[in-house]
Amino acid sequence: MLIAPENIPNKAVLDSCSIDSSKLLVIKQKHISNLQYVLNAASSNGNFAAIITWTNIATAAQLDDMKLNLVDTELFCFSKVQGKDMCTIGSMIS
Repeated sequence: MLIAPENIPNKAVLDSCSIDSSKLLVIKQKHISNLQYVLNAASSNGNFAAIITWTNIATAAQLDDMKLNLVDTELFCFSKVQGKDMCTIGSMIS
């Protein structure tokens, strides 16, 4: 599952991170009224191998509240480097 900003990430960026877009559920941030609930539900329901957030979507406090050490779902975040979005994920199994 990818929680994305208003502009959907382009396929080239996803490909550069080895993310198979055909197996990706993209949820736009503007459609989420309670991000903490969505993050917790997705990490604990067993339907997602990974949750990916875009730059500046989840705060450090929200990530701490997820108790990721208690679930099998991994969390990855894109980050800004020199003003550009780029992949900070080493590799993902698609």
